[in-house]
Amino acid sequence: MRLNTLPAIYRKEMLDMLRDRRTLVSMIVVPIVAMPVLFLVIGTFITKAEEKATAQAGTVAIHGAEHLPGLLNAMAGAGFKFETRQDLKAAVEKKDIAAGVEVVDTAKGKEVRIYVDMSRPASEIAGSKVRDALDTFKENSVKFKLRDLGVPESVLAPFTVERVNIAPKQRMAGVFWGGMLGYIVVLLMFSGGMYPAIDVTAGEKERRTLEVLLASPASRQSLILGKVLATTTAVAATAVLSVVSLVVSFRYAKFGKASEKMQELAGQLPLDPQTTALV
Repeated sequence: MRLNTLPAIYRKEMLDMLRDRRTLVSMIVVPIVAMPVLFLVIGTFITKAEEKATAQAGTVAIHGAEHLPGLLNAMAGAGFKFETRQDLKAAVEKKDIAAGVEVVDTAKGKEVRIYVDMSRPASEIAGSKVRDALDTFKENSVKFKLRDLGVPESVLAPFTVERVNIAPKQRMAGVFWGGMLGYIVVLLMFSGGMYPAIDVTAGEKERRTLEVLLASPASRQSLILGKVLATTTAVAATAVLSVVSLVVSFRYAKFGKASEKMQELAGQLPLDPQTTALV
């Protein structure tokens, strides 16, 4: 194999590749344009869906509130609006209300049942808010009784627990990006390398330049290696552009309530040449 002809073959393949419109679209346009547009559309959809679900989560129905004095005031203080429904389960299933709250007497005492539909975001949000409101109501009720008995409230919380994450922010960013780059970037690399691989083989034959190339002094091994190197260059370029596009997209895209945390993690990944090369 004559390696001295390899640079000329490589330059020839790269020149042909840059002249092909489909290759440029798959290698440059898709990573740079498609990724931000995709995240913008997804982020807009998620934000609007969360806003709609949050608005719907503010309406619940309550049965048996008379068995638990103070329940209505606690729920109203949490920002809930009330509607009357005879069958709470049916109302939740029909999406008439986000959640239903029922107070029943059991052998163990009063029991508060929360009816939710976990397949609906609005119902899931309502269920979580109702649970938080009930926990606060229960805690306040215990505090009032302890106060009447002359017992300090500190007996309810003799100590607090706090979990401290000692991992540096850049390491957390590495975990964040490492968990997704293998799925997204690899797929984009296949997409970016597909058209160059087709162009240097079938495209060469369609343009009727393959015969001329085979008639050149370059060996078959040099021709194949030059085409493989050109395709690999296209794949590497797609990978680099995809990483940069992903980082920029995550820094400015909105994903509802999770946006702030995701942008904080995404923003910790530096875009210097050394980090990009390692990725």
